[in-house]
Amino acid sequence: AIMTGLFLGMALSGKQLSLIVAAAMAAMMAILLLKTPASSRKKFFMQASIIMLISQAFLLPWLLKAYINTGNPFQPFLHKYFGGRFWNEELGSIITQEVVRAKGVGFSLLAIPKFLFEISVKPQLFADSVGITPLFLGFMPLLFLKRLQRKISILLIFTIILLLAHFFTAQYTRYMFLVWGLLSAIIAYIASSFINEKLVKTGICLFILFSIAI
Repeated sequence: AIMTGLFLGMALSGKQLSLIVAAAMAAMMAILLLKTPASSRKKFFMQASIIMLISQAFLLPWLLKAYINTGNPFQPFLHKYFGGRFWNEELGSIITQEVVRAKGVGFSLLAIPKFLFEISVKPQLFADSVGITPLFLGFMPLLFLKRLQRKISILLIFTIILLLAHFFTAQYTRYMFLVWGLLSAIIAYIASSFINEKLVKTGICLFILFSIAI
């Protein structure tokens, strides 16, 4: 818990968009807390609290510095709510609407399937020139063919929450590197679990070659 808090804190002190990661982690821990047996719930809550407290200890000095210098702890974002010097709502709107939210496929729930497909094959929609290939999507059905270990299930829950958080905020491929790293670990687990099944193994190899070709 201490190490997790330290690394999350360093991420938060380096870039404001890491707040998306922190929010996704908090949501994941809330879900896990509800699923934790009553006898272990207090221990889990304490560990989650340690993570959040340590990470916020890294973040707060930077928020305080921004507030002292500009009047807005999240400068240049959220000017509408916090105000601040050296900035105005019009400039804030430009960043929010024309820069952060200008890319992607839209933000309605119905656009989520399109988002998953397009980000795989049309990176230009997400301010990037290199796509992530259909590799991630192609492996996802295999998740339902085997019982997942608890650690992989937790990793998958966090990845889904984080991906949805990016979907509703900023659909930029380069902002989602952590998502691709997590999905890579999940795909490695899936591939290794089918390594002894010849037919599936052959299909996986062919699909990887097809994805690279695309």
